[in-house]
Amino acid sequence: MNQSNEQSMKQTLEIITDRQICAVVTTYYPDDAFLDNMERVASQVAAIIVVDNTASEASRKVLTRLQTGSEKVIIL
Repeated sequence: MNQSNEQSMKQTLEIITDRQICAVVTTYYPDDAFLDNMERVASQVAAIIVVDNTASEASRKVLTRLQTGSEKVIIL
């Protein structure tokens, strides 16, 4: 886990208090539709933990856009 992910995780864990709901999502080659779906999920939960099962640069770019757009997101 890199330093950026560690910091995001700490911030998100601070949000997840008092029995709030968190979403855990597994992804494989996410695309722009994935980003739209995560926006909908983000409006319903305190945090989103994304488990990325892809090793591609394109996947990292999509997930970076997701994480940049929301403080609720942790990418593993």
